[in-house]
Amino acid sequence: MEVSQSPDMKVVISDEIGESVEMATDRRLTSNRVIAAIIPASVAFILYQGDILATWIIALIALGSVPSIVRLVLGSEETIDEAAANTAEVSPVPTARGKLDSVAPAIIDSLPDALLAVDQDLTVMETNKAARHLLGEGLRGRNIGLSLRRPAALEAIEDALQKDETVSLELSLLTPGEQFFIMQVIPLTLISDREAHPAVNSDLVGGAVVILHDITTQRRSEQMRADFVTNASHELRTPLASLVGFIETLQTAAAEDAEARTRFLDIMARESGRMSRLIDDLLSLSRIELDEHIQPEGVVLMDQVLKSVAEALEQRALNHQMSIEITLPNDSPAIRGDTDQITQVFQNLVDNAIKYGAEGSVIEVKGRAIARLSETGLPGLAIDVINQGDVIPATLLPRLTDRFYRVDSARSRTLGSTGLGLAIVKHIVSRHRGTLAFKSDSETGTKVTVSLPTAS
Repeated sequence: MEVSQSPDMKVVISDEIGESVEMATDRRLTSNRVIAAIIPASVAFILYQGDILATWIIALIALGSVPSIVRLVLGSEETIDEAAANTAEVSPVPTARGKLDSVAPAIIDSLPDALLAVDQDLTVMETNKAARHLLGEGLRGRNIGLSLRRPAALEAIEDALQKDETVSLELSLLTPGEQFFIMQVIPLTLISDREAHPAVNSDLVGGAVVILHDITTQRRSEQMRADFVTNASHELRTPLASLVGFIETLQTAAAEDAEARTRFLDIMARESGRMSRLIDDLLSLSRIELDEHIQPEGVVLMDQVLKSVAEALEQRALNHQMSIEITLPNDSPAIRGDTDQITQVFQNLVDNAIKYGAEGSVIEVKGRAIARLSETGLPGLAIDVINQGDVIPATLLPRLTDRFYRVDSARSRTLGSTGLGLAIVKHIVSRHRGTLAFKSDSETGTKVTVSLPTAS
């Protein structure tokens, strides 16, 4: 049986529903009025059976009840109307979805891992702050292969898109220092219900999210432990053997020889001091390598650093009848970096100049501003440390920063060199995104040039 509905019938039904609501409201108001009248009357009757004190209590109750009764009995309709009006004036509360959409970009930018979203053609559509810091600005709209130059990484992204499954691999990137990452490629599921997912960019449907999780610290820590054991066991073996031999001699053949005992103890003191310096340099080098991928953000005033270095090494230079001359531009810019590490760089360089320079010569420290660094293209400050010593053959200059490499091993050991000073210098300069260069000839002597970016 079919029932047809006409527009008139719908109007009648709506009127009936409205009348029913009004009748229910009137009945509720009437019952409220009755309750408001009965309660005070009942209390008054009960108390009236008592003494005269009850009369005063009745009066107080009545006076206190009058405003409430009047508002309830006479003002119920007005109260309802005011509540309805106030409800209509309340502005709509933002939905949870709207709030999430507004803070989503800030949340993504705050993530420590680099994140890139690519479409099916591997074009970068979205990035976060960590990705831009790692791979540079201008990523959006470019093929990811132009920024992530690793064939294995591109193959992983293509595999994830083709197989529609998450792919992970470990890779390294050559920033100023080598960094290690776990890369995850997560395909975006094809979304057909656009109303259920209004925030999804249609350009990303069928694409993927690429996440780069930095594990450099973990890898460097593992390598640091391995290198420390290898280097320590190799370099400490010789001085330890010498100490053991001298101790055995003093315990036996030279036990009663005062002159030999004095000479052997002097040698043992030098060897133990060299061992101590070697361990200190190994630990220092390990700490620097561990943080080499993190560029310092401090400000270094080079005039103050070089002045403190000259004061600290002045007496050592005077012992060799040498002097230290510092020349910097009047408007020498500040350097972006770590003051302690920059000080360590020039202490090592000036100390080497004293060790290997000619007696009575002058050690020159000259600074000059440069418009563009060769590595970064940023403005910087170049500082030369020049000494007048033996010429180093050009074929050996590239090896000067190798660990434990010495041009003249016998002389270096006599001078107490550990063979790690220039290796430490190289890693500190690399951490500061600078460059290190060597030049040695008979006319100018040996010159070490350190170029560092300015703080501006």
